[in-house]
Amino acid sequence: MTYRRTLFEHALDNHGLITTADADRLGVPTVELSKLVRRGALEHVSYGVYRHVDVLKTPLAEFAEAVARVGRGAYLVQDAVLALHGLAQVNPRSLRVATRKRVRRDLPPWIELVSGADDDDVTEFEGIAATTVATALKGCVGIVPRDQLHDALEEGRRRGLVRRRDVRILADVLDGKVPA
Repeated sequence: MTYRRTLFEHALDNHGLITTADADRLGVPTVELSKLVRRGALEHVSYGVYRHVDVLKTPLAEFAEAVARVGRGAYLVQDAVLALHGLAQVNPRSLRVATRKRVRRDLPPWIELVSGADDDDVTEFEGIAATTVATALKGCVGIVPRDQLHDALEEGRRRGLVRRRDVRILADVLDGKVPA
């Protein structure tokens, strides 16, 4: 199989994105990425991040790109997680991405870098690292209107994104009865 085909297969499952770390793991030399950019097969997105031009953009591609641009160990938080799951009718101007590492790269204005906490409950949704919906709801108190958060909590419970046993506690947190 050619390098181009190997990267295409990977990009299909990764919202069209390929990182240099992915290429290395797949046995594709980094120099091949530059060659494939010159040949028009890949598009350079940012430092260490490429998009395969033959893979259609998915509705979640922007979220995956935000996490990839920040780098290894990055994950979505707060209203970005709610938007990822289509909850609370949020459409954030910038996607909040957290990491516990120092980031020295320039990020576009549509990505807001926040400091990650050691107790963040991080999971994956469609291959995109993000906090759990429960953690995101707690983080959105004061950012998203309370009634929208309650609607998101109920919808998250219905869709299995929030555990039943956490619903009552989360409702109290959203109402300000207990601290987040």
